[in-house]
Amino acid sequence: MFIIAVFGVFYALPAWCAFTNQSPMLPSVAVAATILFMNGSALNLAADFYKTAQKQAGISKVTTHIYDGRLGEHPNHVGDWMRYSSFALASGSLLAWLVPAFIVGFNVSTVRERSSRKE
Repeated sequence: MFIIAVFGVFYALPAWCAFTNQSPMLPSVAVAATILFMNGSALNLAADFYKTAQKQAGISKVTTHIYDGRLGEHPNHVGDWMRYSSFALASGSLLAWLVPAFIVGFNVSTVRERSSRKE
């Protein structure tokens, strides 16, 4: 339970920093953060939906359309990065960028580990 609580607080850090930011935000930053959030959410949803549909159709490894490699092997990870980055951008705090950096590092190490097991 302790680990779940710690990671829950850590993952909420960008949103907390964004919502407690008292300094005015430039309109261009607000637009960029909104675009990142919306596109990241759409990409994550599309990737999960497509992968689920392909798995239900009996395809064990999805390698077409959104999973064709242009966004890497895991496009849902790119969507996560975009969403967390949107809150970090809106926060105006360097501290909030710890979470997107951690997620990128974790995802890259996980993908590398899985790739090395397959070889």
